[in-house]
Amino acid sequence: MALAQANSILAREHFTLSLSLRRELGDQRGVAECLESLARVVDAQADAARGLHLLAAAEALRERIGAPLPLNEIADHDRLVATLRAQFGGDDFGAVWATGRALAPDEAVVLALP
Repeated sequence: MALAQANSILAREHFTLSLSLRRELGDQRGVAECLESLARVVDAQADAARGLHLLAAAEALRERIGAPLPLNEIADHDRLVATLRAQFGGDDFGAVWATGRALAPDEAVVLALP
């Protein structure tokens, strides 16, 4: 709700707390969801590289656990990826994306947390 209302500070607080709890519970799908949500928040806060790393790490985690992005989230995901791609350009986007995909889930969580 906070993200939808453009309150990125409150959204970050909620997603960060959720990420910590889901990590403790071993909920890998939940960790991926929080990484994706935090990618939106940090993009809204103009930290495109961090957002792209988190988004790529979430995608790699989803692939590892066999939990594809829900169909109703694909359009928003694709819009965010397109926005980030436009900010980086082809080669830079690919390099940042590859670095994010290579992050271990715990590394991505550390990157996501303040």
